[in-house]
Amino acid sequence: MTKPQPNIKCSNCGYSWNTKSKLILVSCPSCKHNIKNTTITNVHDVEKWQWIECPKCRFGHRADPELLKKAKPYCPECNVEMETKEP
Repeated sequence: MTKPQPNIKCSNCGYSWNTKSKLILVSCPSCKHNIKNTTITNVHDVEKWQWIECPKCRFGHRADPELLKKAKPYCPECNVEMETKEP
């Protein structure tokens, strides 16, 4: 069996990996930088919605509430900690 080809690349460190995540933002396994998940082609593919937004640039997206309990998300545009918003 062959190993899956990388389908996402970190814009911060250049690390490539394969992801099946349905989150709009994913964290690079190498440098932990949050980047946009380019594997999602349809908004309806995203699971477990929770809206988060950057207080500085107002970039927003939906994230998994279980992951939000474990780690604080940072904006991929300006690297400021994002805030949870009511839908």
